[in-house]
Amino acid sequence: MSLKQLNRVLIRFNPAQPGSKSIKEFVARCGAKKAKTSNPECVVKTQLSVKSIEPTVTVEYANGYKDVFHTRNLTAEQIVNSIKDRRDLLDSQVLLKKNGVTENDKFDSDWGQAGCFQPRIWTSVEP
Repeated sequence: MSLKQLNRVLIRFNPAQPGSKSIKEFVARCGAKKAKTSNPECVVKTQLSVKSIEPTVTVEYANGYKDVFHTRNLTAEQIVNSIKDRRDLLDSQVLLKKNGVTENDKFDSDWGQAGCFQPRIWTSVEP
């Protein structure tokens, strides 16, 4: 797992609660040497609770956006892939900005209109 484009990751869960297996695996991936070396500035914090809480991963990206992932019904791979998808989008935005494309520029496209629907598994919070 890469922590590139991430400022902070907050992982909250009750380890004794059913449905916490994937988030435990996610914690291990975030703590791996490869993840830490991908962005040493990223702060990864784990909050354990003895109360019955919804297991969540809150990610703050370099541009200030925050995503909250509700992980009870997700695999660790789905969590990682969702974060990667957002990181890839941020990488694209950085490249567009470097090449003079602004947020006010409009593009006409029918991409994604062919009936493809992927359910959102995260909640975005804009800065």
